[in-house]
Amino acid sequence: MASSAACAGFFFDAEPLGATTLPALDVCALCARPLGRDNDIFMYRGDTPFCSEECRHEQMQLDAVRARKAARPAARRQQHYTSGADTPRGHHKGSWKVSVAS
Repeated sequence: MASSAACAGFFFDAEPLGATTLPALDVCALCARPLGRDNDIFMYRGDTPFCSEECRHEQMQLDAVRARKAARPAARRQQHYTSGADTPRGHHKGSWKVSVAS
């Protein structure tokens, strides 16, 4: 049992190569203002620190704009294929009559 506990600790001792670390709580993620240990830290999305409610709110607005922009092309593609105006090559809408020789 002791050997399995030692092995389990091994996986968490070192950071995997190429892995990104979580943001440190030392600077604001938006304005890069240093965060003091005696000041409040405003968090967003669980691990992103901000120096003020204003910076956090601005980041939330930026994320909302990005999400809306990303959703527009996807909605256009969806509308394009469901409208029936054009179908992708090799795909035909509707039914076909096929005669079968007996």
